[in-house]
Amino acid sequence: MTTQINILIVDDHPIAADGLISYLETADDIVVRNTCTRGEEVNAAITEYQPDVVLLDLELDGSQISGLEVAEMIQQLSPQTKILVISAFADQRHVLDALNIGVDGYVLKTSARLDLIEAVRRVAAGHNIFDPRVTKILQMFINKPESPVSHDENNDADLTSREWDVLTLIANNLSNEEIANELTVAVGTVKTHVSNILRKLSLKNRQEAQVWFHLNQPTT
Repeated sequence: MTTQINILIVDDHPIAADGLISYLETADDIVVRNTCTRGEEVNAAITEYQPDVVLLDLELDGSQISGLEVAEMIQQLSPQTKILVISAFADQRHVLDALNIGVDGYVLKTSARLDLIEAVRRVAAGHNIFDPRVTKILQMFINKPESPVSHDENNDADLTSREWDVLTLIANNLSNEEIANELTVAVGTVKTHVSNILRKLSLKNRQEAQVWFHLNQPTT
């Protein structure tokens, strides 16, 4: 039996939202529970529908709260809900702002219907998914040669299993203190792991570590 994926769409353009619904509901395993055109509507919708995935437009004209603030609200209200940004923009500011918040994926509104459906399925299954044009921006940001968005076993710089644990939590936007609590270790131990990760991967900071993880995360 196929698992049903419940979707909430947050987009300030009703016509765009209707288009997404018509795309998504061609898939038997995807059900759009509701749409919100303003950020202020999301709180009630999340509480009522408990969606598996939220398709979020970052630019919510007419709302008092931004798309990024909506993403943070969703994370607080329903941590298990996945956030898939669907945007008309593929510039560095939008992409990195979304990544810093800890979204689960970023696709473009020009994506083909089947690509969008597959992105929803993969995000719902716990994977991160990024449009190839977004991936190119991430690669440019950390000055890495282009490579596929999958784990390269020769590109992990011999990270230990615990360093992978820490890197995964960094990618999920956890602080050193939160990582220490999650792994039941001292904050000083986490700081040592973070330093080792940055050194081994030749990265400058946590933001670059987040980008690197999303480009090279292990596949399951």
